[in-house]
Amino acid sequence: MVTEESIFEGAPFKCRLSFYGRGQNATPTAPTLVTNRTNLRKGDIVVISLDKDETQQIVMQVDEERQGSSADPEILVDESIKRIFSVNSYMRNFHTVQKVLKKEKFALYLVELQVKEQYLSRGDMWRFTRKLLNTTVYYKKPLEMYSMRCTATVYGLWVDAAPYRVSSGYITKDTKVIVVIVFRSLSACCTIFLQMSKEMWDFDHHGDTYYEKAVDGFLFDLFTRWKSMSCQHDVTMTLFSRVFYDAKSLEEFPVSLRQNINTDHRGRFYEDFYRVIYQNERYDDWLPRLAKIKQVLVNYKEDLLTYHKKKLPKSEAEKMPNGTVSCAADGNFLETLNLSSSVFERHFIDRPFDRLGQMSLMITPGAGVFEVERELANMTKQRVLDNGIGSDLVCLGEQPLFAVPLFKFYKENPNAADDYQIPHWMNL
Repeated sequence: MVTEESIFEGAPFKCRLSFYGRGQNATPTAPTLVTNRTNLRKGDIVVISLDKDETQQIVMQVDEERQGSSADPEILVDESIKRIFSVNSYMRNFHTVQKVLKKEKFALYLVELQVKEQYLSRGDMWRFTRKLLNTTVYYKKPLEMYSMRCTATVYGLWVDAAPYRVSSGYITKDTKVIVVIVFRSLSACCTIFLQMSKEMWDFDHHGDTYYEKAVDGFLFDLFTRWKSMSCQHDVTMTLFSRVFYDAKSLEEFPVSLRQNINTDHRGRFYEDFYRVIYQNERYDDWLPRLAKIKQVLVNYKEDLLTYHKKKLPKSEAEKMPNGTVSCAADGNFLETLNLSSSVFERHFIDRPFDRLGQMSLMITPGAGVFEVERELANMTKQRVLDNGIGSDLVCLGEQPLFAVPLFKFYKENPNAADDYQIPHWMNL
């Protein structure tokens, strides 16, 4: 059994805590200094109580020693700690300090860093991780490397024994710093796709249409979250649909449109449509843009089904077959995902050095089941994994009783059994 005495070395002692620094939001933070009367040495780990009740504590590492002019032991820490943890400290206030004997008891399980408006390569992330080994970090601590070429802020800290976040801790070689999870970009290239299938105009069990659920529900919460975290994402928002036509042969279509008409595995004639609402836009607050997005969605179905009839001459428009919007399962899901992959796979050409990360966000009114072609699914998976594209799927429909997302492959033989696949490279 591990006792408190075995974790700490010696008895707790009272020490004056002073704050100093290099100005607000300075990077890097000022080193932790101790006077010779504290009997602490460089590299020692201490636990400092920031309040009288000793309920709020912080783990710090001694960076430097210096001769003190005062007769009392004193520890000098960065002034950002006083602001972050709301410490009420005066010249006569003394705080309880304990020297740590077993550093591994304060080891962190996971460290999450935020990066904004700068580019970090995988090599920079690896060097950043190596620099943090055998050091202490606390919540919202600014970090730097290469003389402010690479900066980050500590956002989340977890220990193995507790399922909740902690305010500070010690990073050892056993800390599971997974680069993809730890480095959170607040300025990524984000592509948002909304699947405008026929379910988008249906009502859910609460009485709301699914496009209202997408805009007033998910997008509102997403943009509110971005605003609270001061995100500066580079956003492209696109609507996509597939329209099936009531035709039995290609000759029923006008000659000018025949090259755009395709046939699926069931012999149905269809055409894919895309509409870009925003392209490479950056805003501090995306909430005022929700009105425009909702206005486009309200008029989208009528504009989609009458698009060719408005563009074609009157003689050809009258002969145009009627179209119906497909359901979510029959939509152009993978084709749309490949659109973003075609852009992101050339990310190394004319790279923006204020962007880090690339993500595709798909919003569908369905339940997460899609009928796809096997070769297209394999190609999409390879492109997404090779280029490191984060693919997230948001389903507005009711969750089924089986695992989703789920791909159902086309089958040429109708008597053959159905073949399914769960795309583990996509996050739900």
